[in-house]
Amino acid sequence: MVRTLQSLFVVIGLLLASMFVIAGQAQQVGVASIGKFPALDSETLEKKAVRLPQDFQGERNLLLIAFKREQQKDIDTWLMQMKRYEDTRFPPSRG
Repeated sequence: MVRTLQSLFVVIGLLLASMFVIAGQAQQVGVASIGKFPALDSETLEKKAVRLPQDFQGERNLLLIAFKREQQKDIDTWLMQMKRYEDTRFPPSRG
């Protein structure tokens, strides 16, 4: 019984190790093949037409998309944090 359990744990350990190696290799291949953000025509909540990524204005951009109304609360938490980051990084000018 003990030997069977030990063998089972060894097999499970080898399977887990193999999965991590395969997942790591798949991730490297996936990142290399992605390239860049695909062109996308859409509109904002204010019904303004946008073309992505051409309409991105910054060197780096954060795009938050909610596909369901209940996901908006998750986006709101990101927006709060980004606002805090922006306020500390770019404080209002005093003058």
